[in-house]
Amino acid sequence: MNKLILYIVCVAGFLLNISAQERLNIQRAFIAENVRVSKIWFLDDMMGWSRVSTAVGEAYKIYRTDDGGKNWKTIHPLINDIDVISVWFATKSKGWAVCLHKIETPDDTARIPMIISTENGGDSWEINTIINEYKDGLESSLITIYFHDELHGWAAGSSGVDGSDIFVFATENGGKTWSRQHLNKRFKSGYLGIEDISFSDLNNGWAVGVGFALEPEDRGILHTNDGGKSWNIQETSRSGFHQIAVIDSNNVWAVGGKILKTTDGGKNWIPIVPQGYDKEYWHSIKFIDAKRGWIGSSNDVLLYTENGGQTWENQFPATGVSRGGISSIAVAGSRIFLSGTEKIPLGKGIVMPSDAPDFF
Repeated sequence: MNKLILYIVCVAGFLLNISAQERLNIQRAFIAENVRVSKIWFLDDMMGWSRVSTAVGEAYKIYRTDDGGKNWKTIHPLINDIDVISVWFATKSKGWAVCLHKIETPDDTARIPMIISTENGGDSWEINTIINEYKDGLESSLITIYFHDELHGWAAGSSGVDGSDIFVFATENGGKTWSRQHLNKRFKSGYLGIEDISFSDLNNGWAVGVGFALEPEDRGILHTNDGGKSWNIQETSRSGFHQIAVIDSNNVWAVGGKILKTTDGGKNWIPIVPQGYDKEYWHSIKFIDAKRGWIGSSNDVLLYTENGGQTWENQFPATGVSRGGISSIAVAGSRIFLSGTEKIPLGKGIVMPSDAPDFF
């Protein structure tokens, strides 16, 4: 039995004075049984959301906490048979989600992408747009959503399982209407799904993805300098990327099968290989400025740097506690939040509260 675990991490002292050699004080917050977590978002140190799936990936749900992760409740979408893939909240009330609505057809079950929004923290939702994009009869998928402010947002995914038509949708009016943006390349082999998208301002943005592409140039880091009207590939990788950290228009990180960073807006991407961790697969990343940040791996490694990746220190106090590693990292208010699915052979959950002080 798998139990979803959110690791609530507090560091003694002020965040600006974090020592790279300091281990983190962790408290575990139980969310639900028989699920996996893939992403967490926190607006402040009390209010956050987590995306979970069943153990076999049959369904996706969003959970919300209003008390810093001590208690969680399911956010119910506006209709049945809907999988919530990703969410983004600009305020405690106003948020958006990309979803897949399962519809039975004579031949199979179709899953139609849609974008929905809420004005009350997720208690109720309304449909913004339904994406009717198909490639040779195959399903489309929206995977990620990002808002730079309450008006400007982007949602990304792929059309068809062959990945030959990746798409990005954008809104300039808070999700009332969405328009499709086009990549400057069609992907001819394998499958690429955009996993993460983020912007430094209303013009400069980056997107990354993973998949089963046959050629290395079919996976990489995409960039736009015109708000998404056009996208170009800046860097490629056969192993793909899971997440990005956009600090400003010059400093960006990407993690997956390898770690890359740029300090010039993507003109040059520098490979980063932390000493002793060259064989890790990196699932998650969070930077608070150009120097200080964390990366998490599939083997429960949580590395922290305070000098832009020149040196790293593993700050996670235990290994082998999760299945799939550290899937997501969030920093908000006075806490760092990590997510993973704990290995519990006997099916018994563990909750370890901690009264660590604030560090912001």
